[in-house]
Amino acid sequence: MNDVTVDNKPSEARPVATVWIVHDKGGLDFKDAARFGTVRRLFEGRFNPFLGRAAVREAAEKFEQAGPHDWLVLSGNSMANVAAALAFYRRFNRVNALVFDALTRRYEMTEMAWDV
Repeated sequence: MNDVTVDNKPSEARPVATVWIVHDKGGLDFKDAARFGTVRRLFEGRFNPFLGRAAVREAAEKFEQAGPHDWLVLSGNSMANVAAALAFYRRFNRVNALVFDALTRRYEMTEMAWDV
């Protein structure tokens, strides 16, 4: 059985992380995400959802510079988010995501790991 563990509580002190904005189409404010680390963009502008394998490869190449305490801000095209999460999971066996809370107008941490 595949169990998914979701932890919304902050972990102990972490090294400086990178916050990966998965797909920045412009127009969204990511300032609050900078509380969690240095902000970088994974995909920008137009994204072709039919080139999934190429997107996973591109994300995997960029994640060679990533660390296990980095964060993904899931935004933009849903297939870009799938590609990013898959590449991150392949590298670290977990996905660390920042989810925007519309009520507080802040990002909250969600860490997911699969026990297979």
